[in-house]
Amino acid sequence: MYILQTYQQILSTVTNYVETETGIKVLPSSPLMILAKSLAKMIYSQQGYNEYIAEQGVPFTATDLTLEAWGTLKSITRKYATAATGNVTFTGTNTTTTIPAGTILSRADGTQYSTDTATTINEPVNITAVTAGTTGNCVSGTVLTLNSAYTGIDGTVTLANAITDGTDVESNDDLRARVIAAFQERPSGGSVSDHVTWALAVPSVTQAWCCSNPLAGNEVIVYVMLDRTNTYEGYPQGTDGAASSETRWTTATGDQLNIANQMYSNKPIGEIMIICSPIKYPVNIEIKGLTNLTTDQETQIQTELTTLFHNTGTPLGTTLYITAISAAIQSVVNTSNFTLVSPTADITTTQGQLLEVGTITYS
Repeated sequence: MYILQTYQQILSTVTNYVETETGIKVLPSSPLMILAKSLAKMIYSQQGYNEYIAEQGVPFTATDLTLEAWGTLKSITRKYATAATGNVTFTGTNTTTTIPAGTILSRADGTQYSTDTATTINEPVNITAVTAGTTGNCVSGTVLTLNSAYTGIDGTVTLANAITDGTDVESNDDLRARVIAAFQERPSGGSVSDHVTWALAVPSVTQAWCCSNPLAGNEVIVYVMLDRTNTYEGYPQGTDGAASSETRWTTATGDQLNIANQMYSNKPIGEIMIICSPIKYPVNIEIKGLTNLTTDQETQIQTELTTLFHNTGTPLGTTLYITAISAAIQSVVNTSNFTLVSPTADITTTQGQLLEVGTITYS
């Protein structure tokens, strides 16, 4: 491994070389010292550039545009940011005034949304965040304020449903993982890994699984999850099914339809691709003997168990051992002096179910 030198190390090397070759002591303000510093800075700058070039030379360390260029060799592109969308219903007393398309509503923090079409009171209308990204997401009950006043139209509206489909532009780390996976996979024209790759290429999809055994010859199920931090804990909101262009199967709705439509062009000829949301399978946990825990420790236990469940569980069928649950708890409290009252046996899920931490109680 080549160890990069600091500017001071380079300057010391150059200065020592000049003194050795000339037999003259290089004084701090002498012309020789000025030349030595100039040369050291040029070497240091070139060294930094060479380091950058070396990083961009392989997808393992490449960043930004160079990483995207590596991705294009495998038809992998960076996921773009998407704008959050939802719907609102204006209220008021004026039933004749039309609220035009492009009407701006603002959240308390300044985030703005625009109406997609013209509407009147008591008629739901879709809205889209002006700026793409997760900043446009918000929970149900959020109050939005009209930027323009309309006679007989209330100045505020309240979201009846949460907005969760805004996504940020894909990070270098997430893109790099997909690019490396694409280089590692051998193309097979519709393998399990191909379906997972196609799903993960859809903006907002963060996890995907494909059943290796089709339902009936050509009916392939792909399970997908969205960002775990959203209001619905990442579970797609809609109904399972196929893309709009698939006439041989029930058409999906909501998030599942959006994903199915974007994956449709990738599927092999003849295949019926069915996009599904996993079914949440909560597991309640009771721990005995840890009644003096601090709030911070309880939070850490919740986090450790959630990480364990998410890393272990898949909708393809999973077995989670109770010894792993005990080990996760022990990693926080640093003691084995507790009893796992529930669950009492290893947890096995069937296809479609995805493990989640339920209620944790201490006794």
